[in-house]
Amino acid sequence: QQPNFDTKNFEQAQAQFDQFTKEAANLNREGIDAFVKSGTIFAKGFENLVRESITLTQTAAEKQMQLAKDAMTSKTINEFSDAQNKLAQISFDDFMSGTTKITELGVKVVTEAIEPINDQIAKSVQKATDAVAAE
Repeated sequence: QQPNFDTKNFEQAQAQFDQFTKEAANLNREGIDAFVKSGTIFAKGFENLVRESITLTQTAAEKQMQLAKDAMTSKTINEFSDAQNKLAQISFDDFMSGTTKITELGVKVVTEAIEPINDQIAKSVQKATDAVAAE
């Protein structure tokens, strides 16, 4: 006895498979686009972060040089000690503000760079949820 082959079910399964492969290819393309966009944002942000680090370093070095010159022109031990204290305090303050600024920039870069990927994941989850709800 020959099995009963239902062409309608076969055509329906073929249509579902075709739709699935089309959506999978689309999701893959969208995922790659999100990663490329994320990488571009990260690269630009990292470039700004490096530029800011260089600027902070140059500014700190210039201040250090001027403060060292001031210390060298001291006429007494007390003046020299005051200049050294001033140098230490300014160095510490500059370090703390520079570290804070670099940290804030780093967090901003990572947050902005991950956004396209998060958006794509949210879209994918929504599509999957909609597909399950439709069945």
